[in-house]
Amino acid sequence: MSEQTILITLEQAEAALECIDRDIESSYSNRDPNYHDIGEMMFYLRRAELRLRLASAINANKETK
Repeated sequence: MSEQTILITLEQAEAALECIDRDIESSYSNRDPNYHDIGEMMFYLRRAELRLRLASAINANKETK
């Protein structure tokens, strides 16, 4: 699977990061993750990767200003 590049504004990236953080908080407040369900694990891994990439891009943008 090839990666695609998308362009979003800094405001959109910050909003997406906030949504992911809220989703993570609510996911773990209700129950522990099912580490035996590969589909659920892939969801958590993809979400974590997206969160890391968004946070890195936001921080890199702030450092250049």
